[in-house]
Amino acid sequence: MKTLICLLGVSAISLGALSAQDGQKINVTMSEYHFNMPATAKAGKTTFVIKNTGRKEHAFAIKGQGIDQKLTPNPKPGQTETLQVDLKPGAYEITCPLPFHTMRGMKTTLVVK
Repeated sequence: MKTLICLLGVSAISLGALSAQDGQKINVTMSEYHFNMPATAKAGKTTFVIKNTGRKEHAFAIKGQGIDQKLTPNPKPGQTETLQVDLKPGAYEITCPLPFHTMRGMKTTLVVK
């Protein structure tokens, strides 16, 4: 029994180390003309977990500090997709580049420290 508990403890420590090496995760929800996400993040490898909670198709684009990436495919209502980026310190513009979505306010700024 002691051996099993010890092995489970070592496994948990190993899994935690792997997660830390994989970087951070930022949850993003998109709905009609709005992003719900943190305003700040740490520099480094980042996985954006992007869920469309709206009734329309939306897109996710990030620009800044030499990064210009767009999520593909665009998540349809109820779908979740991921985008991996190596963030450097500075400001990033997050937009929904579908026609008229940014103009209607679907944009935000992410500050990376």
